[in-house]
Formats: sequence, structure tokens, C-alpha cells
Amino acid sequence: MKLKLLYLFLFSLSTSLALRAQVSLTATSATLVGSYTTLSSAFTAINNGTHKGVITITLTGNTTETATANLDSSGNPVGSSYSSISIRPQAATAVTILGALAGPLVTLNGADGVVINGLNTGGSSLIISNTDAGTSSVTIRFINDASNNKISNTSIRGAGTSGTLGVVHFSTGLLTGNDGNSFSTCNIDGTSSAASCLFSLGTTTTPDLQNSNDTLLNCNFFDFFNTTIASPVGVNLNGGNTNWHISGNSFYQTTNRTTAVQGLPTSLQIFPSYTNDVHTVIGNFSGGTGPSAIGLLTYTGSGTNILGYIGFSIQAGGGTIVQNNICQNVTVNYAASAGSFSNAGFFGFIGGYDGALTFTSNSVKNFTIFNSSGSALGSAMQFNGRVTTAATTVKPVFTITNNIIDNVIFNAGGTGSTQFYGLRLEASSAGSFTGATTISN
Repeated sequence: MKLKLLYLFLFSLSTSLALRAQVSLTATSATLVGSYTTLSSAFTAINNGTHKGVITITLTGNTTETATANLDSSGNPVGSSYSSISIRPQAATAVTILGALAGPLVTLNGADGVVINGLNTGGSSLIISNTDAGTSSVTIRFINDASNNKISNTSIRGAGTSGTLGVVHFSTGLLTGNDGNSFSTCNIDGTSSAASCLFSLGTTTTPDLQNSNDTLLNCNFFDFFNTTIASPVGVNLNGGNTNWHISGNSFYQTTNRTTAVQGLPTSLQIFPSYTNDVHTVIGNFSGGTGPSAIGLLTYTGSGTNILGYIGFSIQAGGGTIVQNNICQNVTVNYAASAGSFSNAGFFGFIGGYDGALTFTSNSVKNFTIFNSSGSALGSAMQFNGRVTTAATTVKPVFTITNNIIDNVIFNAGGTGSTQFYGLRLEASSAGSFTGATTISN
């Protein structure tokens, strides 16, 4: 009788533990089946070589992560071995991977071939959320040559306030950079706290180590805002990046914003590290209060600091294409006798070297800057070929064709003046630039 009761107790205990195991894992070699309570513990088992081969992770319930879910590259550490890892919520189950970590919630540390698809057969989806609002927190980090990973149909939320990190963060590489990764049909939410929805600063010592061939497709980047952050940026490619494909995305705030800090919020910002850095930016939306720049977004300065707005700031020179993008439905109201930023729906910059940028079939619509106490300065579209000294002549080439400007208003109050351009092409020093620049709109 006692033996029977012991069996019943052990069976009940194992059943209870199984019910609390929100992460179900199958593999094609080594230990074929595993159950875990967190994604972190499942990744640890893979790193230790417990599960190998083709690995499938099914999320059957919410997890609370108390440590970073860190996935290393296959073969490093010695003993780990996987060819691919698929992560998906169970059918008809909406799942949240939640943590409040002063650091990354999920790290792909050299990991390749990871596929996270948040949409299951029942139409429910996956949320990955780090609620920590510190200066070192991110939600998903790519580092040390994490490559060819795909994340789709997933909501990714973060609250980190660092100006050099993002909800999604691309870091440095070892041999190749973090290449060939993609986000598609995702919602990247700054939760009205984060400085950037996505921030990438790769290795800048050599072109071969840049983060390259990464894709952002049909995603929403929104609520990158904090009342203490001067200039939030939706997607910030800050250096060490080349050949990114950014298409069909929307950058917006879900509500009107009021701030007392001086700042210039920007939807997409790209800085080059090399003269041959190149990107494609096609069919994206900046502005409004929802996807596709619907609704009217109003930024209001509550103090006397300067406030401004830039939709797309593209500073590259290797042949970057900016095409069929729209900046619209933005109003900025502030009261600063000190003056104005150089606001723009689109800003193109080739700095200190020969290069080429193509802006074609883009639109700036319903774009208003109003300073009630001073000057208002800006352009619907501004292009700058910077030279380093007055004696230097470089050959930046801008091709500016078939763009649309409609209902763009700059107002100045008090003793201020308005200086506004539809299209502005300039050199930013006493020098000059030459080249086959084409303007046809």
C-alpha cells in the first residue's frame, strides 16, 4: 500500500511539473524531448549539448525570465550542436515571454538559423517584453556574428532609456558581423519609454565586420518616446552597418506628445562608416498616430526649448536608394525665442567624400512646424554635400526625381522669421561640391 501511494505521489509530482513547463522542446539527436519553465533554461540545455540537431521549441504558456535567455553558436561551447531552431507558440495560445532585466532579455550570441514565428495556427501571437526601464536593458540582442535568423509576426516590447541601445539591439561582430537577419510583420514597441525601437552599432574597424544584409520588412516601430529623452529615433543605424533593406515599415506615435526637453525626434536615421556603405529604403511611412502614417501626430513643446522633427535622415554615400517613402501628418508646436532646428521630411547627406544618394517618388504631406516665439527653419526635402574645408571640393551626386510636396507649412511668431524650402540642395561649408546632381520633380 505504501509503495502504491509513493507511485501515485511521484506520478502526481511529475504531472504537476509537466503542467508548469511552458517550454516544450523536441530534437532530432541526443535527448529528443525536454520540458522547461523558461526560455532561458531551454537555451542553457541546448548550449550544454543536451538537445542537438533540428530543434523545435513550442511555447505552451507564459514564461517569466529571471535571467537572460542566451543562445550560443552551434559548436561553441564545445558539445553544443544544432542545425536550426524553431520557436513558436502552441496552436490557439497567446504567449508572453516576460522579464524585467537590467540587460538583454534574449541574446543570440553568435547563434545562426533561429526562426521565431509568433503567429500560430489559431491566429494568436507571441509577445517578448522586457519591462526594465534602465539604461542597460534591451529585449532582443544580436552579437558576435549572429546571422541568418528570422523573427516574424511577433510583438517586441522594451522600455530601456539608453541612447545607444534599442528595444532590438544589433551589436558588434567577431569575423563577419551580424548578417542576414530579418524582422517581418513585427510590432516593435518602445512603450513610451525607449530611446530607440531598433539600434545598431556594429564593428567599425573594417567593412567586413559591419552588420550587413539585414532586413526590416512590413514592421511597425512606434512609441519611441520619453519625456526625458531629447531626440528619440525609431530605427537608428548608427555606424558599422551596410546593405540593410528597409521596406514597408511604419514609424509613428500612438498618441500626441508633449515634452519640455529640446529635441529632434527622427523616424529613421542612418550614419555611414565607409564611403561604399549602401542601403535600400523603400515604401516606408513616417508620422501620424498609426500604421501607414494615418491620423495626425502633434508634438508640443511645453517649455521654451526648441522642438523639431525629421522623418528620414539618410547619411550614406555608396549608392543608397530612398524611394516611395511618405512623411505625413505631423504638426510641431513650440515657443522658443532661441530659434529652430533645420526640420525636414527627408534629409540626405553625403559628408566629406564622393558618393551618391537617390531620392525618387517620395512624398512630404501635411507637415507643419510652428514656433510661436521665434524663427521656423526647414525644408520638405534637404540635401547636403558637406566639404571638410573651404579648399576641398568633393563630388557628391544626388538624384532627386518625381518627389511630391503638398501642404507643408512653416510659421514663425514674435520677432522670428520663417526660412522654408521645398527642395534644398547645399554645401555646408564655404567650399563647393560638383557632380552630376539631377533634380526633376
